[in-house]
Amino acid sequence: MKKELIYIFIILLVFYGIHGFPMDMETIRGIATIDVNVHDSYYVVQSHYYWIITLSFAFAITYLIRILLLKFKNKYANIIYLITNAAFIVSLAYVIQFLNIIIEQYSEKGLATNSTFYTYFYITTALLLFSVIMEIFVLFKMWKK
Repeated sequence: MKKELIYIFIILLVFYGIHGFPMDMETIRGIATIDVNVHDSYYVVQSHYYWIITLSFAFAITYLIRILLLKFKNKYANIIYLITNAAFIVSLAYVIQFLNIIIEQYSEKGLATNSTFYTYFYITTALLLFSVIMEIFVLFKMWKK
């Protein structure tokens, strides 16, 4: 268990090293926002949603690699992967819903939707399906032992 805590701490340090530590109270409390500019519209997303999605993605990917290299022998790594992957699946569902709303609004107004949205939508859906399949596979491997 100590090794897993050190591994989690290293992932957090690398994550915050890349994205930067939150230095002001607006970022810590979640008041800060991220603006997404789409043609003439702005979509405002609170920054803590961005942090949750990217952090759950970082944990899910690193622990997926870890459990595949360890061949599912470390029980704690498997459990941490299942929890972080479940959080990642939930966050991907919200991202898909957000992209679907944008695509519907543009089609209702008769505006041409940029193909980038469809690309993001398909990539996010494929990532969601892959995550669900891997979640079931790891659960099966843990149950089989």
